[in-house]
Amino acid sequence: MRMLKQVVAGTIVFGLILPMLSFGAMMDMEDLVNRKRFDYRTDPVLKHDKLAGLGYLDVTLYGADPKGLRDSTDALQKAIDLAYRYEMVCFFPEGTYLVSDTLQCIRHVVRRKKARAGKQAYTTPGNEVAHVLHGSTRGRTRPVLKLKSHAAGFDSPASPKPVVTMWSMTSGKKVRNKSGKLGGRLNRANHQENISFNMGFKGIDIYIGAGGNRGAIGIDAPGAQGSYVEDVKITLNNGLAGISGLPGRTGLTCNIEIVGGRHGIYYDSSGIGSSMVGIRFVNQTGPIIGFGKPGMTPLVLSGFEVVKESGPIYVLPSSLKGRKRGCGYISFVDGRIHLKRKSALIEAVADKSIYLRNVYVQNGEAIIEGDRVTDITAGSGRYAHVIEYADCADNSFNVIQGRKNRDRLIKIDKRPGSIPGDMVKMHTWPEVFPSFEDKDAVNIKELGAAGDGKTDDTAVFKRALGSCKKIFLPKGEYIVSDTLTLGRDQHMFGVSKTRSIIKASDAWKPTTLTPVVQTVDDKDAVSSLSFLGIRATVEEVAYAYFILLNWRAGRNSIVRDITNEEVGFWSGKPSQASEASTGRPNVLITGHGGGKWYCLNSHKGYRTVHPDFRRLLVKGTSEPLNFYGLNVERSRGEPQFEVVDSSDVTVHGFKVEFRQAMKINRSAHVSVYGYTGSGNTFEVADSRDVTLVNLMKQDKEHAKYVVLENFRGKTASHNFHITLYKR
Repeated sequence: MRMLKQVVAGTIVFGLILPMLSFGAMMDMEDLVNRKRFDYRTDPVLKHDKLAGLGYLDVTLYGADPKGLRDSTDALQKAIDLAYRYEMVCFFPEGTYLVSDTLQCIRHVVRRKKARAGKQAYTTPGNEVAHVLHGSTRGRTRPVLKLKSHAAGFDSPASPKPVVTMWSMTSGKKVRNKSGKLGGRLNRANHQENISFNMGFKGIDIYIGAGGNRGAIGIDAPGAQGSYVEDVKITLNNGLAGISGLPGRTGLTCNIEIVGGRHGIYYDSSGIGSSMVGIRFVNQTGPIIGFGKPGMTPLVLSGFEVVKESGPIYVLPSSLKGRKRGCGYISFVDGRIHLKRKSALIEAVADKSIYLRNVYVQNGEAIIEGDRVTDITAGSGRYAHVIEYADCADNSFNVIQGRKNRDRLIKIDKRPGSIPGDMVKMHTWPEVFPSFEDKDAVNIKELGAAGDGKTDDTAVFKRALGSCKKIFLPKGEYIVSDTLTLGRDQHMFGVSKTRSIIKASDAWKPTTLTPVVQTVDDKDAVSSLSFLGIRATVEEVAYAYFILLNWRAGRNSIVRDITNEEVGFWSGKPSQASEASTGRPNVLITGHGGGKWYCLNSHKGYRTVHPDFRRLLVKGTSEPLNFYGLNVERSRGEPQFEVVDSSDVTVHGFKVEFRQAMKINRSAHVSVYGYTGSGNTFEVADSRDVTLVNLMKQDKEHAKYVVLENFRGKTASHNFHITLYKR
């Protein structure tokens, strides 16, 4: 990709053309960074608007045309800027919105005044201050952003330009400019991706006009923990790619369809550990995943379908060869590939760590181009079933039943008896998911909840849980002083994980293990919890007994885009944390607990060093349990995540900082596809049928092992990049 520094239309960074920074995108930056809050009710347009009272800013209020007759670029940009300012969700009603330039969702960060060596140079206005764009669920179709044909600046594949961009902008080394205002150039060379938290884009389709636009990208979204792109169809026509950059650090890209264009995903980012789930790639002319600027992986693609003329579907260019941080690590899990002409799947010029599991291929010749050993020819129009395939990079190894090797694992069935149905739907939520626009959704505030961060709303929640199927939490902080129990067919959801918060009352002082939110213990429960946060403040060690979430609903339940945080007595006093006698988890999955968990974050607050403290504990379960884009970290106890006396647990993309990541203890049928992070990684103790794939060793200074085995008292340590571990 050709790299330019400046053009007349805007500034080029990381190969992307972005328009010059709008005044709105810069407004009140200093106040935002200093955590000043802005009240939407001071805005005469929003003051009496019903949606605004729920936490949504309607883009049509600022002139965006849902009929698609007028150019809505400026109106949409204004709405996006104001939603960020007021910490609201930018909401798109049903309709088509015509645009002619990039919509910028820029998260403002500034340089620390005293950035010490080894510390992040930039800070943010708080994790909750982030751009979140959601579309209406009321209509038969999603709202659409339509880029007009022959839009200026979108015609060169050598200089790609996105319709929507979401990133964190630093202000440069000088915090203030000559006028004394916080500012700086729009320069993504200074983008600090690893603090681009909780950015969200959901339920809005993107259509690239068919005329010209050969350099158009649907959305550029390189994000960090908690960020997501979900429920989106991108029609590219002649465009370059559906998505560039990806929500990394186990952010989530889920339930996406990309039609046409050269690439589905253009990996033009330094992001670490991206999880792609439930993706359909249709009729791309080039590889479905292409590389621009090399980034660290692993990438995980679970539940996918590819329909195209011919392979390859994935290319590792020679520019990645010799890189030591795993640029070519990828896992393909549960997918179907339909090729119209016989061809190979992967062109691997550079180092690779490639894993396939349960992938059906029609008209494939080989997994690796030019490699007869990976032959998957099954006859014209027939499918071959890649049961399992693992191929090490130059710097990675397999560990199979305790033996270190670099042998390829190849299990292929060229005459499978039957072909599974829709493998995308195996990994996604239902097409109709609970929404505040549903007629049977009950607004908790209309029942009397205050959501003001002061009033105890427990009684209102208890009434709602006693009679309502769908409970919606508008923007607010809801104080509770007793456990909330979600029923077998109940659904609680908010505006977003940073805007709708359930918080344990400061007056609630448990002396035994006590959940803030829990479900009934029922394997047939279809409960769901989504788009909200759960918090507790613990100021005294004697009352450190909160379990933020205790999940006991079965395989058909869903937890989607939530965060949980516990803060308090440890702050500035880590030695005091060691006195805590309450080994417990932030999140506990037990009983009949199972289901699908998407983009779970637990990484803020409570750095207890108690040996039995866990960010996430799965204990005594056997219901199928899948995590997609899992991030649990920064506890001083270890491991962060433990699976004990359980079975049928799968993690699709996993990232941890600080101490041991995961312990698999006395358990069976546990799989992890794709891990990145720091510190020690996995411990496997007295367990069977364990599969760990594409584990990257990044912390060379502190990590003593990537996998530590402990069987019947005998230990073995493996301290290197691992493509495939099996025991």
